[in-house]
Amino acid sequence: VLHHTVTSGGSNPVAEVQAIYYYHAVTRGWGDIGYNYLVDAYGNIYEGRYGSDDVIGAHTARWNTNALGVALLGCYDPDGCSPGQTPSATALDSIADLVAWTASRRLRDPRQATTTTNPYGDPPLTLYRLAGHRDYSQYIDGQPYNATACPGDMLYGELATLRDGAWSRLPDDDARFDGHDTPGRLLPGQVVTVSLSMRNAGKVPWTPGEVSLGYRWIDGLGNTVAEEINAAALSAQVDFASSQAITAPLVTAPVTGTLTLRWDLYRSEAGWFADLNPASEPLDVAVTVIDPASLPHRLFLPLIITEEDTEETVTGS
Repeated sequence: VLHHTVTSGGSNPVAEVQAIYYYHAVTRGWGDIGYNYLVDAYGNIYEGRYGSDDVIGAHTARWNTNALGVALLGCYDPDGCSPGQTPSATALDSIADLVAWTASRRLRDPRQATTTTNPYGDPPLTLYRLAGHRDYSQYIDGQPYNATACPGDMLYGELATLRDGAWSRLPDDDARFDGHDTPGRLLPGQVVTVSLSMRNAGKVPWTPGEVSLGYRWIDGLGNTVAEEINAAALSAQVDFASSQAITAPLVTAPVTGTLTLRWDLYRSEAGWFADLNPASEPLDVAVTVIDPASLPHRLFLPLIITEEDTEETVTGS
């Protein structure tokens, strides 16, 4: 939820943040700043409410649950502010960066509209995931509630551009692994079947034949000792935020010791996702590859079959 702070937005943003803290935490008795984040005209991003986007703020009455409040220092309502301000390009870039970061973290498309409810039983609202404070204005029992011009026309008019800008900042190729059953101990060359679940955290869909699940065996020095770029094919296209369960045959590396097994996606003619996007999160699993010579051996006693059992005497082991 995008806000403006209706403050000067001047050359001392730290003093403004401190003043907002005192007003929210002390004067209004909220205990902390209501917004989760604040942004100044120079593009600096400040933590507002302690805990950032992992806590419920106090910025959009009755709709704070599951909402993230981001406020731009200054006043952007040409009718209500004297003088009305224009958001700086640097500030807008930082807002788009912040929205992109949390959208990637939560796997939410900022351009998407969604229906949201609140804990008070108010009528549901269908809004863009990145909306303005005024979008939450409504009528309760025929009376206007939360009526506000926030974040001001000059900032509200930037919302469509901010949505597209935040989406464009998300990576093309990114994967999140939700679960797997990779064994922790294997023998060299052993083949096992592993089940995994993964989600697409990138803008570009995963298309069967173009994207496949693979793995690399990496030793303690960071060297790849074995790899398979096409361990398993996708069963269907996977779009942003969607998931797919998959099973793949795993061939254990032909060396022994504790290795890192790195599960990752591979895009044909491009490479591993972890190489294409350094912020991607492949699944690294520590696996001990056991030397067969170190295993205890069962002793087999000679088996004597007497002539009473057969015409020949056979000794076996």
